[in-house]
Amino acid sequence: MEKPLRNKIIRRLTAIMATVLLGLTVFHLARPAATAATPSIKTYPVRGIDVSHYNNITKFDTVAAHVDFIFLRATHGLKLDKSFNTLYKKAVRSNVRVGAYHFFRFDIDGEAQANNFMRSIKGKVFEFPVVIDVEQHGNSKTISNKTVVSRLKTMVKLLEKNGYKVMFYTNKHGYTNYIKPSFPKYPLWICSFTDPPTDAMWEFWQFSHTGKIKGIKGNIDLDTYNGSKKKFNKKYPIKKRK
Repeated sequence: MEKPLRNKIIRRLTAIMATVLLGLTVFHLARPAATAATPSIKTYPVRGIDVSHYNNITKFDTVAAHVDFIFLRATHGLKLDKSFNTLYKKAVRSNVRVGAYHFFRFDIDGEAQANNFMRSIKGKVFEFPVVIDVEQHGNSKTISNKTVVSRLKTMVKLLEKNGYKVMFYTNKHGYTNYIKPSFPKYPLWICSFTDPPTDAMWEFWQFSHTGKIKGIKGNIDLDTYNGSKKKFNKKYPIKKRK
């Protein structure tokens, strides 16, 4: 084969390969990120949801009748979730197991966040440990892991000093960077859209951001417990409330 012809063929093949690779890259980037897994109801029969003021709950009693537990966002940073007190009262009336969580802000002192959380949940009764939600989404990416962990330790220490047991909610990134190195023995509520969700020991698993529940307009986060209903009922009995 003559050299000019060979070079022409090589250039054409190179251009074709580049086009194919570009197409594959665009296809990969254009695909929507996974927003749900499908854990077996037989393996994980206990199901629940977590909510904040972003969710449009139209019939709370209907919602409560379809779940075993509900986690409510109480606070974020130094603010109160505006739906928390109302939803807590409705949860109590519905006799559903309820928990509370705080969205942790990386740029705010841990003591101040702990005090805000405790003010918001004071006098309320929960079946589960109070939850600190630790994730990079919605937070500054310029704050070092060391600073984040230091502020988390301050918050945890103050909560425990005041008699609260603590559980962490996070995703795989947050677990690897913040929780695993410094809080390995604390209960874990993991957000994951793969089955199994993680190699780490977990207590709760948020497996969907696009769930549907009667009584709620739009999508809702879905969660499950790592165990049987018998184990769940024994470990988290419904508490008496005044």
